[in-house]
Amino acid sequence: RDEQGLRMANLVQDLTTLSRLESLEQNRHEEPVDITALIKRIVRDAEGLDAYKGHKIKTEIQDDYFLMGVETELRSVFGNLLFNAVRYTPPGSKITISVSKPKSGLRVTVEDNGPGIEEKHLPRLTERFYRVDKSRSSGTGGTGLGLAIAKHALASHKGRLSIKSKVGEGSKFSCVFPREKLVKPPKDEPSLRVVS
Repeated sequence: RDEQGLRMANLVQDLTTLSRLESLEQNRHEEPVDITALIKRIVRDAEGLDAYKGHKIKTEIQDDYFLMGVETELRSVFGNLLFNAVRYTPPGSKITISVSKPKSGLRVTVEDNGPGIEEKHLPRLTERFYRVDKSRSSGTGGTGLGLAIAKHALASHKGRLSIKSKVGEGSKFSCVFPREKLVKPPKDEPSLRVVS
């Protein structure tokens, strides 16, 4: 019963978040977000998930990156992608979260070597409550709204979600942000740096 109550609370929270993101009247305050530190915190959270069963999570970040945005929204985006990778891949799977800066802007990618997703499902993954495998939905602890939230949160940052997957080879989810969202580290806030 406690588990059912928790799932309901998570569902209400996700619906509220999605509604806020979809609303044109939301008051958004953007500021420089330390992407490097944020991802390190999310990785630690992922390692604390119930579904975490010895997954090998590798972080590939070569530099300190700051993005103009709303930290709670970005945390939701990257968290959903990483937590999904943990939930939907077998114990011991390899998961890599990487940050790169191509000429076009900034790219944050979560890649796994799990079972992969059939191509016919890919265009619908960001729909509310869409499930690739309905038989697994009750056991993952997800609400079915994570990717919908990620898509809307990315759109509010002028970003987009790219999804590539092959059955038997794994999946790759990439968040692509335009160059205009990149900012230099704030000089007056050196304490933002998180060292893991």
